[in-house]
Amino acid sequence: NKTPRWTLWILRFQFLLVYFYAGFAKINEDWLRGQPLKLWLPKRNKAPLIGFIFNSPFLALFFSWAGLLLDLLIGPFFFFKKTKYLAHFLTISFHLLNKLIFRIGVFPYVMILSNTLFLDPDWPIYFIQLKLIKKITLILK
Repeated sequence: NKTPRWTLWILRFQFLLVYFYAGFAKINEDWLRGQPLKLWLPKRNKAPLIGFIFNSPFLALFFSWAGLLLDLLIGPFFFFKKTKYLAHFLTISFHLLNKLIFRIGVFPYVMILSNTLFLDPDWPIYFIQLKLIKKITLILK
């Protein structure tokens, strides 16, 4: 009773389409100059400890280009073994940062959870076994 592999590939394709379209939509003069983030980030300058950095035009430009490149290139990163875990780290960091800065609802959580589509299909078993091994070693110590 296994699910056909093509169903997993369709789901992966749908989520990669979200990333790719987001990147494609950012290819415009305003985004490449960092204009939207130059307007949005300073509104967050009251954040504790790090708020002052949101006034930096360089940060807005960096975030603009980093977001664009991540959205356009994350697909290949997920499919190569050498970059797969880097892709997970980058997308999780990207979405948590978006959640903290922009408060955009549940979208970041949905996209973070969608990362599991790019793990090996037996990842829940591996994760549970790893947790159990850690618990057992803590109990035995």
